[in-house]
Amino acid sequence: MNRNLGENNLPLVSVIIPVYNTQDYIKICIESILQQTYQNFEIICISDGSTDQSVDIIHRMMLNDDRIQLIEIENHGQGYARNMALGVCHGDFVVFLDSDDYLESLTFELCIERIIKDQSDFAVFDWYSYRPIGGKVIYSTQNQIFQNYSLIGEECKKLFTMFPIFSVNKFYRTEFLKNNHILFGEGYIYEDAPFWIKAVLNANKISLIHSPLYRFTINPTSSTRKDRQSSWHADSFIKSLEVCWEIIGKDSIGNKDYPELYFGFFQKFLDYYKNRCPKDRKKSFLKQFVDLYSVVPLSDINTSRLYRYLLDNNVFNEKKYLLFQLCVFYINCIKPRKQKYKKKMKAFLTRVKNKKPFRWFFKKQKPSLQSEYHKNLKLSLYNNVILFFGFDNRYTGNSRYLFEDLLKSDSGGKEIFFITKNPMVPLQYRIAPYSERYYRFLARARIIIFESWTPQWMQKRTGTVWIQLWHGTPIKRLLFDSNEQIVTKNNPRNKNGKFADIQKWDYLLTDSIGTVPLFHSCFLFPPKKMIVTMYPRVKYLVEHRDDAQYCIGLKNLYDLPCEKKLVLYLPTWRDYNYKIQKEEFDTSYLLDIVKLQSILGESYYVIYKDHVFLSPPDNSGLRNFSNCETQELLLVADYLITDFSSVLFDAISIDLPILLYCKDIEKNEEVRGTYSKVFDSLEMLCCDDEEEICDKIVNGDIPSLPADFCERFGGKKDGVSLKDIILNI
Repeated sequence: MNRNLGENNLPLVSVIIPVYNTQDYIKICIESILQQTYQNFEIICISDGSTDQSVDIIHRMMLNDDRIQLIEIENHGQGYARNMALGVCHGDFVVFLDSDDYLESLTFELCIERIIKDQSDFAVFDWYSYRPIGGKVIYSTQNQIFQNYSLIGEECKKLFTMFPIFSVNKFYRTEFLKNNHILFGEGYIYEDAPFWIKAVLNANKISLIHSPLYRFTINPTSSTRKDRQSSWHADSFIKSLEVCWEIIGKDSIGNKDYPELYFGFFQKFLDYYKNRCPKDRKKSFLKQFVDLYSVVPLSDINTSRLYRYLLDNNVFNEKKYLLFQLCVFYINCIKPRKQKYKKKMKAFLTRVKNKKPFRWFFKKQKPSLQSEYHKNLKLSLYNNVILFFGFDNRYTGNSRYLFEDLLKSDSGGKEIFFITKNPMVPLQYRIAPYSERYYRFLARARIIIFESWTPQWMQKRTGTVWIQLWHGTPIKRLLFDSNEQIVTKNNPRNKNGKFADIQKWDYLLTDSIGTVPLFHSCFLFPPKKMIVTMYPRVKYLVEHRDDAQYCIGLKNLYDLPCEKKLVLYLPTWRDYNYKIQKEEFDTSYLLDIVKLQSILGESYYVIYKDHVFLSPPDNSGLRNFSNCETQELLLVADYLITDFSSVLFDAISIDLPILLYCKDIEKNEEVRGTYSKVFDSLEMLCCDDEEEICDKIVNGDIPSLPADFCERFGGKKDGVSLKDIILNI
């Protein structure tokens, strides 16, 4: 439940679902609402003349939940049904859902929290598509608008860059819709466009949530995909544009030149002209479109050579129907044939190269090792093999300690291997990265254990189990919980690739109950597939924290003074250094450990370890322990200084005193953000400078974290054994 709202005064959400012959999907659709983490809602289903079993399915679901309502009407179209429901709904917020689609269970909670916090008119979130046959999931949107946290005033019109136009991946204030008389078009399809344009033009503030919370089902029987042999689609598209032009013409706010919007409709026209318009309607459809575009202010946005050519030659302004028809014919007919011809020629040359008489003519290419991977995908699985991919093939963290734990136990006939070059892994268990064995085992191992993101070329085979150990409790917002301003700008496909990766995970490890909702929202990963038990690296700490002899041995190994108090500094990564050369990194947020050592004096010894991506600062001779294992440094340390690093939760597990040096809180909040439910409790540990850190260490004035916080986020001490789970899969 949303913790920012009073338990007895929760706003009501109205879910409006037009239903027309979707008996195969309607139950899953409604269940996605019933499973929301926010439960104060009403569901209004409008049967728009359904003739299949959809109504019966809804009636059966109504018997178990009185929040579901059903209104039955004759078929008038989706716009009419939605408008009717808007007239009878009681919610403070309204969300529209197509009856063959699906909402992620966190949608209501996240949207209400953001809209109330931002005082916005509505929230926009991302979407992905799903094909029921084959179960294929595709997340491909890369709209740069999500670099923004919110849009205010004239900025709201940036949403006209979002195509295709949908009304469903939004969460509206009902009052905003009713006060501005925002309704759907009726009597035609593509009724979303006028609704959306009016919503954008009337909005004062819009929240943006860069998370794919809405799932579109690719349903061949939906209203936008059927009856493509009639003029219905072409007529509806023209009608929709006429209404949109009328709305824009009445807009008295700002400039009415919306080039991205006009270009988006132009692209839609090309699609509909080719795929949704019968031959006898094409000529008039094209003429109507040109007539509509002749009366709006068009400008180039440098996205299409064809569009630029049309504008440069005044095709729309001067109504050059024939030239436009020739251009459309080229795009729809000539260009695809040219591309098809090039593809055939390429395939032909490939076949020729493989013929013995011609091989001498072509440069002989060495087969790539990845071809070994694809070849092995066709072979049987190694059913008794457990393969550790680790943290980017490094022998460290959870992977290392779970691997060592498995080697010490009875593996039950399982063969265990680790992909690394680290000589600490015995040779018989070690597989060199990017070797022939590497690709073979990745393709055929039944159980693969990761600790970070996986290579995008890796395929998930049927019958395999992928376990994601991850590498700690997050303090900074992760993936779908952040707009990732810098990362998204430099890598627009970042979230798409990671979403595809998450779909391959069978299990995700977390060590605390407090982290479950965080991983649920940031990865959109279901809690029922999470393993909640102690991290293997934390288990190592707990087992050795009271072993004085072991700790002394570590100090001797690293040549550390046993008679001095050890202060360990572990900084973490910053998003604003993403895709920047190391010599240009902004390291102004780092602690001056030379100064710290000077103030602390001879009784203390400062050691530090850089983040793996961090450029080492000039520390004037102080030793850098970057090649040492973090867990071993934690065991020998007397104090830990860090910032937004999850390593502090490891320190909590062994009662190690912690201080935070977060000089760039505001800057980090702007580019990524922190989890308030985590960081708010940690702020008592924050220090402003080196002098304050030294005072707290020397005077023993380091605050203790609240017991309930440590209980919730400090790591689960009991529960099932991860080792036993893996061996019994």
